[in-house]
Amino acid sequence: MIFPILAICTPGCLNGGVCLKPGQCSCPGGYTGTSCERDLDECATNAHRCTNSSTCINMMGWYYCQCKHGYEGPVPDNNLGTSCVDIDECEESHHTCHSSAQCVNKDGGFECSCPRESVDCRYSCVYEDREVAHGITVQSQFNPCMSCMCKKGVISCEQPKCDCTKSSSDACCPQCDSRHACRHQELNDVLFMHGERWSYQCQTCECLFGEIDCWELKCPPLICSNPIHSPGDCCPHCGDLCSLGNYSSNFGSNCTLKSVMYQSGSEFLDPEDPCVTCKCKVPFCAELVSNTACCVHR
Repeated sequence: MIFPILAICTPGCLNGGVCLKPGQCSCPGGYTGTSCERDLDECATNAHRCTNSSTCINMMGWYYCQCKHGYEGPVPDNNLGTSCVDIDECEESHHTCHSSAQCVNKDGGFECSCPRESVDCRYSCVYEDREVAHGITVQSQFNPCMSCMCKKGVISCEQPKCDCTKSSSDACCPQCDSRHACRHQELNDVLFMHGERWSYQCQTCECLFGEIDCWELKCPPLICSNPIHSPGDCCPHCGDLCSLGNYSSNFGSNCTLKSVMYQSGSEFLDPEDPCVTCKCKVPFCAELVSNTACCVHR
């Protein structure tokens, strides 16, 4: 009897990776690295489907789209990024206009207006219980590394832009300082800088000023009713949802996507992206990722 020879990788493949031959791991979707030790950042590589009204938030092995400031969605974590709607900051009193100015809502934000006949109207901002004059930049009272500028009543804040090739000792850029780096729990030659995250033993770990902090791994939301939890996998996953077909059902309600109605249970191609399959699954149309070569595999 001939037994197959199993390749052995030293160190072993992590996060569900499979050893193809000594020193070569085949990593599952969402992970990369010699031993599959690093998360594949879909946000940094632009391999996501978030829209202009949402921001891509990278997670271990997956991502989700978070509505930008000025927008809100029906659910906190949506991986489509197409459900963000404008927030009326004026109506909800979430603006920074001075009390003498009028708040005017606009898509994704607001602006402050002074009537022509007004003499005492000011374009200053009310921020953190203080008045900031137009054109003035101040530091946040809660984050000294954050600079906030007032422009005609609208305050905008930003973190410093760190260039690790020029400086490594800036207190506001700890990710550039090698003294704050962390070493992987098993792979001694793998270092993570401050703020970097990775997956280890079904936990999300983060390097914080040279110390490792780990917590339970958050799994991606699934649209299937009977997910599969394979041995060795940290998270359950759906079966093959990407087979194209014209299956339809008379049960349930119809779906509407981009002003087109589809029958409940039917599968169809995204009218704006032929590499994306959609399935009408009441009460929403769930976007699926196709197994076509030009699509992103999740």
